[in-house]
Amino acid sequence: MAGTDRDKLMPLFEAPGKMNRKLKTDMKGQRFAKKQRFFRPNDLIAVMAEKDMLPAIFFTFSRKDCDKHLEFTQTLKLLTPAERKLLNKKVDDYVALNPFLEGNQSLPYIRNGFASHHAGLLPAMKHLVEILFQQGLIKVVFATETLAAGINMPARSTVITKISKRTNDGHRILTASEFLQMSGRAGRRGMDQVGYVIIVSSQYEGALEAATLASSPPDPLNSQFTPTYGMVLNLLQKHTLEQSEFLVRQSFAQFTSGRRLRPLEESKAHHEEELQELLNFKCPYDVADKDFHGYLRAKDLIHDTARFVRILQKQLKQHGDSPEIHKQLQHEQGKLNNLRATVDNSPCQQCHLLRKHQRIEERIQREQRKLKVVNRMMSEQHDTYWRQFVNIYNLLRESGYLDEDDKPTRRGELTAQLRSENEYALAEVLLAQGVLDDLRAPQFATVLSAMLNDSNRENLFVKFRLSADAVQTLQKIDLLFKRVDKLQHKHQVDVPITLNPVASGLVESWAQGCTWERLIASTNIGEGDIVRQLRRTADVLRQISRLSELPNAITHTAKEALKQIYREPIKEIELPEENDLIEQQAEAPEVPELQPEQPKGQPDVPPVESEGNREREAGLSNVVPFQSPELG
Repeated sequence: MAGTDRDKLMPLFEAPGKMNRKLKTDMKGQRFAKKQRFFRPNDLIAVMAEKDMLPAIFFTFSRKDCDKHLEFTQTLKLLTPAERKLLNKKVDDYVALNPFLEGNQSLPYIRNGFASHHAGLLPAMKHLVEILFQQGLIKVVFATETLAAGINMPARSTVITKISKRTNDGHRILTASEFLQMSGRAGRRGMDQVGYVIIVSSQYEGALEAATLASSPPDPLNSQFTPTYGMVLNLLQKHTLEQSEFLVRQSFAQFTSGRRLRPLEESKAHHEEELQELLNFKCPYDVADKDFHGYLRAKDLIHDTARFVRILQKQLKQHGDSPEIHKQLQHEQGKLNNLRATVDNSPCQQCHLLRKHQRIEERIQREQRKLKVVNRMMSEQHDTYWRQFVNIYNLLRESGYLDEDDKPTRRGELTAQLRSENEYALAEVLLAQGVLDDLRAPQFATVLSAMLNDSNRENLFVKFRLSADAVQTLQKIDLLFKRVDKLQHKHQVDVPITLNPVASGLVESWAQGCTWERLIASTNIGEGDIVRQLRRTADVLRQISRLSELPNAITHTAKEALKQIYREPIKEIELPEENDLIEQQAEAPEVPELQPEQPKGQPDVPPVESEGNREREAGLSNVVPFQSPELG
């Protein structure tokens, strides 16, 4: 593992866990701050080539930086003539099988042995990069961190261009697990005895932060499990409510919540110990807690009551003898006398441990408040997943999706077959009369895509305007979703409701036969994001086309819409014969990829990869909070 100041490579550690002393002068990167305003990878790549450290993956945290770094490689020539000839042949063969890639701006860089890999690229282009990188024909790939999970691209070296990134919660240092995922790419099994990890210093993070991160243990494994409408309905189809509770409580998520309970349990034990020690205080006069609290309360009230008595006396002098004021003064004076008697007659008034007893009582009350908070947090943590399940269950019962025996009704059975962000909201739209019934296939795909588009990227534009039918339907859905949102709020169900038509104009135009070149020229949305959105739409269209509980008109329209949008480059890429293109090196034989079995009774369209590994990294993964769409 090495750090770099962009001029030279230096080992990060001189011994296991011991940071290189030569780097300690650069604890925050200030030594190189003037040089490091923007990272230019050319020099580093040249050094790595000299030291036989390629192929390499350069990890960065934005698509824009990936493409910007790629531009700096134009002057680099790392391929041998034989490699360049073989590379050009493979690219030509691939493009011949996928002609929509002809003229793609990434191809000149690929032919030079360099590439980007991020969610904004076409899946077919990313697949080509993966194949060529595996064969060693691409020397450097600039990738976002999501490449580190689930894609077979072994490298001799990985370069982490930054160890901090911007998130929805602000700028932060990478977690140990994020760093481990990226650094773990270094070293090809069966080919490299040593894998290299290079960390680039910056004006914000230097060697100390890098060494701390590199020597940190991995973060604990956490479950992303959360109850959904589909899960609740599918469980109740085969199990009772009691059996479902047992299964939810046996989940790995519940197990990891037990791990999160341990700090709370330790805190509870600490507060209970403190409280018990405070309660062991022995009052010299054996005054009961109730009487001691009364004494302290009387002392506190004497000052305020005496002040009020003085105010009433002053008012009598100013305004004469008023019966109302006089009556109130007598009442307050009697109250003041009683308070003074309580204080004077209490043995606490003469006790030499009064102040100590008073401080202990205040601490007792603080510890009791803290214990109450910890107990509430423990209760919430212990039952969090089952409580979410019950909230969804109650909503479905009220909506008629579950019968009196807790079994799904016809509406519930339909919803159980759906897979989307919010199955209940989608089912409400599909089952509502007069919403989707009269739509033509392109408009059907259009409004459906708006319910599936969870993009939260800013400053997106699309030149295509929606048709009047699509706009009117989205307005109806917006009203329906507001009712769903209100019902979810009532039952404390936190499942996102999405209605985001920013890309719907693209879907409608594509379904009407628009060419891919014209489509991408009309928007600043990345090609990969468009493909992902269309594939997600196609996936749900295929689900809808199979639902026998829906009217034939809707399932037929869904099937027609699916056929209209599922064409190149949305359909799965065409793979050539193995011997023609995928010639793996002998040391790293190809592992065949399992393909899902083709389901029976589906439309005459190839299967849609809506949530495959290559789409998981797309920049549309954050859920959009529910809001009315801007229509027109």
